[in-house]
Amino acid sequence: KKKTRSLQQNSYYWSAVVPIVRQALKDSGIIMSSEDTHELLKFKCNLKEHINAKTGEVLTSIGSTKNLSTVEFLDYIAEIKRWSAEFLNIAIPDPAEVLHIEFN
Repeated sequence: KKKTRSLQQNSYYWSAVVPIVRQALKDSGIIMSSEDTHELLKFKCNLKEHINAKTGEVLTSIGSTKNLSTVEFLDYIAEIKRWSAEFLNIAIPDPAEVLHIEFN
């Protein structure tokens, strides 16, 4: 049995990561809700590949974050940070660096 993401990880994700990405999107002219931002992040950073054992065909789906282990969730956050730096030109702070952030 794997340990699912912690309450602290979940809190950091919803109170810092999603709002920071959402604000960067807004600053670039794209208005999204928090839930839509979450869905975008899953699409960009949490894809799962499923291989047909008979044909070798690969199907890709958007993975759920609900049951990610603590380690898998760390990997997901790291991927979001990489994607955000490359495509949105923003740096998402680590949890220890997040004190108080205000958004427009």
